[in-house]
Amino acid sequence: MAKDSDALSSTSDPSKNGGLAGKMRRKLSVKSMKTKGDSGASGDESETSAQRSGILQRRRSKASLGKSKQRNGDGNDSDYSAAGTPAPPTPVTPAYPTPKKAAPSNGNGAPATMPVQQLEMGPKVLVFSPDQQMDVIQQQVNDVYKAQVDNQFGADRWALLFLPGRYKLDVKVGYYTTVHGLGDSPQDTVFDGAVRAKADWMDGNNATINFWRGIENLTVIPSIAEDEKKLVWATSQATWVRRVHVMGDMVLSDHGGWSSGGFIADSLVDGVIDNGTQQQYFLRNSGMKNYTGGAYAQVFVGCRGAPEENWPSKPYSTVKKTPAVREKPYFSVNDQQELLINVPAVREKSTGPSWSAVATPSGGKAASATTKQIPVAQFHIATPTGETSRTLNAVLAKGQSILFTPGIYQLDSALQVTKPDTILLGMGLATLKPMNGTPAINISDVDGVHLAGLLLDAGPHMSSTLCKVGDAKSPKDHMASPTVLSDVFFRVGGAGLGRTASMLQVNLKDTILDNTWLWRADHGSGVGWYLNPCKNGIIVDADDVICYGLFAEHCQEYQALWNGERGQVFFYQSEFPYDAPNNEVWGHGRIKGYSSYKIAPAVKSHYATGLGIYCVFLVDDVVATTAISQPLSSGWHDVKDCLVRHATIVRFGGNPGTSIENVINNLGGEASEHQKMSMLESAY
Repeated sequence: MAKDSDALSSTSDPSKNGGLAGKMRRKLSVKSMKTKGDSGASGDESETSAQRSGILQRRRSKASLGKSKQRNGDGNDSDYSAAGTPAPPTPVTPAYPTPKKAAPSNGNGAPATMPVQQLEMGPKVLVFSPDQQMDVIQQQVNDVYKAQVDNQFGADRWALLFLPGRYKLDVKVGYYTTVHGLGDSPQDTVFDGAVRAKADWMDGNNATINFWRGIENLTVIPSIAEDEKKLVWATSQATWVRRVHVMGDMVLSDHGGWSSGGFIADSLVDGVIDNGTQQQYFLRNSGMKNYTGGAYAQVFVGCRGAPEENWPSKPYSTVKKTPAVREKPYFSVNDQQELLINVPAVREKSTGPSWSAVATPSGGKAASATTKQIPVAQFHIATPTGETSRTLNAVLAKGQSILFTPGIYQLDSALQVTKPDTILLGMGLATLKPMNGTPAINISDVDGVHLAGLLLDAGPHMSSTLCKVGDAKSPKDHMASPTVLSDVFFRVGGAGLGRTASMLQVNLKDTILDNTWLWRADHGSGVGWYLNPCKNGIIVDADDVICYGLFAEHCQEYQALWNGERGQVFFYQSEFPYDAPNNEVWGHGRIKGYSSYKIAPAVKSHYATGLGIYCVFLVDDVVATTAISQPLSSGWHDVKDCLVRHATIVRFGGNPGTSIENVINNLGGEASEHQKMSMLESAY
């Protein structure tokens, strides 16, 4: 290991710098690894492993470094290491809720015969009954986890559905796995044990690459001894916890290992949420006894029990009420065990979970009274082997919604959403991949579209964008029935070659984004400055767009470009591209590089709170002039309503001469030394 953590050697060939060995992200060392790898053939255009020594030390950890290994999509091994020390909180002894009972099983250890199990949803959707033998279920979920624990860029996706009742299980959640309770309430499906995300497959319990997984609509009574009877959810970006009741304490990292998340919404934790080592985190419309820890941006919107703001002494940004949100559609079953898709209505100025007594729904009405239940028979159930863009577009043209079962859907043309209230709902991170240089999804200027639980993965030919929300900017109002993207993630490279000019374009007024990660891959297959090009993560031209939990990383120009008026962003996490070749290539005019968060000069009104922007420039002595660009006041342009607050920049490592020179415009100081941080309350 190099004495100086900045002494990272690099190659001068730009095409050799994107295949960083492992998820170096803010804090990982580049080391060899030791567990099993896949035997798949390596892609010809995949980057070589980075030949670098040294380590990007985490802000607190000086523990010894470990090694681990995971599988790339092309079967190659990638390198990582991590460190950490455990610091668990005091456990809480919960009481049991009374769950709703499911129909009996057929008596042979298999789940009961019922309509939800008769649906043709493919082999990667498993439906369980509480009357099934627990050891049988445990073996099945163990088998899924064993297949997915390190399958970061693999093709398998899984959805685990649990009928209402009580389960004594330890459900570990790996890559591309979603776990769903099927009750009307989270209280109806109860796990005595855990539904957890662990990072012990990486040495040092490193969770910084624990992406693409989620749990929803269930209750957990934590009782796993190795986790001191706390629920461990050690993940990073592109993960979620929704409609979950934790009857005890919750820990967001795994026994001191690094972590970089994350997203919790519409949930209730009876005990303490221990942030652990999480760099940043976003929580919305949730309840908790207390919240402890946190390094940089920790944002709470509409949460009961959230810490009070004391920034910058504590990295907390707390907003008392959620301006407007529509919760993600979720599954349940009726008395005949028919699968239903529940579509919540919009809530305004709300606090707490929609399903709990601690909630304050808009207008004082019970949230359940504003939820529409749609039988799955009214949806088109898509399977990855049985669909084409033509068949799917024929369904959409009729105004029918689509349930995408787990798998990868290769599209030869864009899906055209032209009817109001259309839902595209994914299970198991169903993945849409445009193969011919088109977007994956185009949405017309209509009311009430909902995309949820999907991964949009760039294809081998250059697309203009992966998802276009609205044909063009329009003044048409959609406030009463906005289009919403919930747990919709974007990827360029990593699982193979991917090329796109941008990932997401928002032209539709009043659109709501709820947990969005826009990631130009920094490791995996098909990764390099010229191999997985992407200029921008998100471009917002529409007015009145709201983002809850916006993550955007490694794009080659602006990560987020905001042209619309009255935008609101609650939490923003970003990293500059690791592999920017130099400031001659990465820059414009007299500006070195590109700001991560760009508010266009003509914008008069904008609000953002809780921003964390980081750099690890590995190729040359690259400098970014500023992390955030916002308009300046002038005689003709009043920007008193343009406010960016609680912004933090950090240099996690990289070449010795690299830095971010300013936080906002030319204000706030620089981050020019290893682990150096600068913070700015606001620019004006």
